[in-house]
Amino acid sequence: ERINTTNNSRYCAVLNLLAIHSAKDFYTGRILGNYSLDEIQDHHIFPLCCGIKLPEGQESCILNRTLLCEDTNNSIRFKKPSKYYAEILEKVGDEKTVLEIFRSHLISEKALQYLKADDFPNFIKERKETIKNEIKQIIGIITSEEDKTLIAPGQYYDNEMKYVSYI
Repeated sequence: ERINTTNNSRYCAVLNLLAIHSAKDFYTGRILGNYSLDEIQDHHIFPLCCGIKLPEGQESCILNRTLLCEDTNNSIRFKKPSKYYAEILEKVGDEKTVLEIFRSHLISEKALQYLKADDFPNFIKERKETIKNEIKQIIGIITSEEDKTLIAPGQYYDNEMKYVSYI
């Protein structure tokens, strides 16, 4: 939560997750990987100067950061999330597409509800869970499908991580 520097490995890992998810620009819906690096900026989801009092030490944490194209970042950098969400919805046209864009930034539907309500603490909690679950899925701690494997005496079991977590 308190990872605030761009040269931190965990910070970089979360940004890499955005790349894996083909994060899309909020306004254009264009995949950020299709922009030049000079056109991409690190964005505070709850901007520092939007009029919302953010808890000290959390305002620049990785859970409040994502990547956007420069034009989009510049147009929303001083707005409350509820305000820029309404603008995105108007520009994109439908909530389903907007949800897909935000999901590409590891912002779940529940976190999006908190964003629309300008509820920073609950947004951060929900996004943290989404990111943690994504990391767990990537490294094999949890799977996208329910694991119905039975661990039984005398039966060969080849997934050491699941075995160790079981005992």
